[in-house]
Amino acid sequence: MSTLELKKLLISKIDDIDDVELLKAVYKLLDYKSTSGDVYVLSKDEEKEINEGLQQVREGKTISDEDVQKEIDRWLSE
Repeated sequence: MSTLELKKLLISKIDDIDDVELLKAVYKLLDYKSTSGDVYVLSKDEEKEINEGLQQVREGKTISDEDVQKEIDRWLSE
């Protein structure tokens, strides 16, 4: 598939989207890629969440992937 064909296909797919949140996500992805080289700046909320997660790891408040998978299986079987 040529670049032009791919662009036309993407434009067509985007044109069919009515979900505002999905369109915002696509825009954010495309905008990020078009400004490559720029450093992504975290919002205050993102920074807070990351710091909370790091603190949880330091305190040993983690769950193994195996335990998470078991919990998901339990939820899905209900």
